[in-house]
Amino acid sequence: MKPSVSSTFKSFSIVKIFFVFLCIGAFILLVLKQNAEPVVTQAEVPLAGNSTSPRTQPEPEPARPWEGRSYLVQGDIQELKALLIKANIEIKRELPIISALNVVLNKEQKNWLQRQPQVKRIYIDQRLVLASGSGGLEDIAPQACQQSSMLDSFSANSFSNNDGSLSFDSDWQESDLNSAMLGGALSGNIKIHNQVLEVRGPFNVGTPHIQRDFSVANETYLELGFDLQASVGATADDVMQVFLINDTGDVNILQSFTGDDLTEKRRISIDLTGEHQKYKTLGFRFIQGFTSGESAFFIDNVQLVVDTEHPGNYAKQHAGFTSGGELDGTGVGIAFIDTGLYLGHLNTMAATGATGVGGQTDVNAAEITSGGRQIIRHSVIGTAGSEASYDDQHGHGSHVIGIATGDVAGPNKCVGNLQLGVAPGADVISVRAFDANGMANYGDVIAALDWVLTNRLKYNIRVLNLSFGGKVQSHYWDDPVNQAVMKLWQAGITVVASAGNSGPAPMTITVPANLPYVISVGAVTNNYTKVFAGDDRITRFSSAGPTYEGFIKPELVAPGGHMLSNAVPNSYLSQLYPKFIDQDDDNFMVMSGTSQAAAVVSGAVALLLQQEPGLQPDDIKCRLMHSARLATLDNENLAYSPMRQGAGSLNLAAALADTSYACANQGLNIEADLAGSAHFTGPVRANELGEFFILRNNGNVWHQGSIWNEGTIWNEGSIWNEGSIWNEGSIWNEGSIWNEGSIWNEGSIWNEGSIWNEGSIWNEGFIWNQGFIWNEGSLWNETVLPMTLQQIPDQE
Repeated sequence: MKPSVSSTFKSFSIVKIFFVFLCIGAFILLVLKQNAEPVVTQAEVPLAGNSTSPRTQPEPEPARPWEGRSYLVQGDIQELKALLIKANIEIKRELPIISALNVVLNKEQKNWLQRQPQVKRIYIDQRLVLASGSGGLEDIAPQACQQSSMLDSFSANSFSNNDGSLSFDSDWQESDLNSAMLGGALSGNIKIHNQVLEVRGPFNVGTPHIQRDFSVANETYLELGFDLQASVGATADDVMQVFLINDTGDVNILQSFTGDDLTEKRRISIDLTGEHQKYKTLGFRFIQGFTSGESAFFIDNVQLVVDTEHPGNYAKQHAGFTSGGELDGTGVGIAFIDTGLYLGHLNTMAATGATGVGGQTDVNAAEITSGGRQIIRHSVIGTAGSEASYDDQHGHGSHVIGIATGDVAGPNKCVGNLQLGVAPGADVISVRAFDANGMANYGDVIAALDWVLTNRLKYNIRVLNLSFGGKVQSHYWDDPVNQAVMKLWQAGITVVASAGNSGPAPMTITVPANLPYVISVGAVTNNYTKVFAGDDRITRFSSAGPTYEGFIKPELVAPGGHMLSNAVPNSYLSQLYPKFIDQDDDNFMVMSGTSQAAAVVSGAVALLLQQEPGLQPDDIKCRLMHSARLATLDNENLAYSPMRQGAGSLNLAAALADTSYACANQGLNIEADLAGSAHFTGPVRANELGEFFILRNNGNVWHQGSIWNEGTIWNEGSIWNEGSIWNEGSIWNEGSIWNEGSIWNEGSIWNEGSIWNEGSIWNEGFIWNQGFIWNEGSLWNETVLPMTLQQIPDQE
């Protein structure tokens, strides 16, 4: 029986539809095949030096500028060059110090390149930016030296007390309604008791406060200081604010404090320079009152210091070394990788400039010799050989260099001539890697490190100052900058690195300060008291350890609060922070940071090397740590944990008298570390509550009677005693398990399996897990590697 027309038509339609789908599928496969990147097998890869291969190696398309991204490709440089040249991939620069090439790759090129056996690792070359705040102050005419103050020591039971050389404009005025009555100085919740201002709950008003009027001439500097302590019963819910009020009634909150952070008495200091030009009332207020009679604040010695002298801190005096010029760093080269060096104020660096054509002084020369002292300027960015390429248009580099090596007196009228720098006779080697906006790449910094290594003998570079830092993104030994820094330490250069300005939270030490070998430096402030040392403290911004591998960091702390040094006119910093330019001499300005603290230590290292040129980096680190002064409380317990103060505060005079050798970096092996045959962990461990302790070499735990909880700020106003050095780490061989109870908080691990996946980063608080085994040979792709010059913090 013949099929019907309808059934035949139906069968034909099904075949037709099937044919159409088949054509579409074939077309899609064809397109995919044309766009697919050819798979390169081992047989297709040409051997280094061979002109022929069994098959022609497929090459990626050249990168278009808008498609490319900068990378560091690590491996044998000659093999990599041959591979990249054949593939038409442009090489930006060679970085032999870490056996890497800096290149621009698009996505296809990167994916192809990371499969090649010549490639060991690929790192992203992250763009870097200097982060800063703001400020403002009008130009002020200089005046003769004068210092006076308004002071209330609450020595009498009256709100009209005045113990200073200047008078307040009014008595203390309180808002303290207790049973509908004003309390006054003798009663109520706010009163004078035991010769202190006592503020005790509970209150019947929402926001009680006490305030007093003042007035100060515009052409002076002004600092506010007061003693503050809370009762044992005070909590985090008990809050005190310090405020100023202007003529129109606007309130400016200067600082807030909570009761749980004030178990020990602290001296609080706040720079008000510029604020008194618009504010007239100082006060303390207590948000929402206190809920309990056990909650109280005690305020004493409220003082407004009026000074015609800038409160800038002089590095050499605060570092504990005031002797004459017998030690000044002569013959020692200090290299600075930074934003460059401005030579407009030659008298702040050297007496004369270089001799140019016809015997004329050439202040723009890259190499300047004066009286046997060398000033060398080099740049790895910009146009080679041009003045703009190595001049400092940002200001950070010149400020740091002045602290370490400035050779003239700063603008000081009240005390007499005080030398600007710690080692004014040292040779200066400025290597510019950061631009006018404080921006750089990893490649720029590594190129600068490579230049220092290459030229260390030519310029007698014995010290390297690294006043910048980046967020930790890997083990210390895998970071490209750290790899280069280890080469310099191995070559005999003492490396000093700023700890970072992200404190006081734990585990905030930055790259390259997280390297166990180098000298990492935190910051101390003198609290705006130029002579009295009893209120010196670690700045709140100074980064704290431990490192992710369990090392105690920083090694020591040094002066870093409101440091006076060189200013660069019309630079990034001078325009952004006019308030901090000295009102008597605009060639100088005051800045704070661990950058400045690192510069103090770099100058100190130069003095040690001048005194004993044969010292090696481990010896210098040993003496600085062994002679440092630990901050302790009255009961001789530590005022700060080792994770904040390291071995203590720099004591330069004691370091110069110290005769210790080889007591630092014990148990470490930099050659094995660089070769990858062994890596190391430090002695710090943590329990399940996130509390840190130190494991001694004999296996015993050391925590001085209490386990340190780094989540809070340690007590202020400490006594600095002679310290002792902390032992370094234990070996971590390939594939071995990190045991001995070395569990880190929360039981977290890295990426659940030790492979650095594309786009993954090292999250905050991501730490070691007990029994975790490092997997050698994992490819680290697309990992973000940020690094910045240290952010300029508040002037502490």
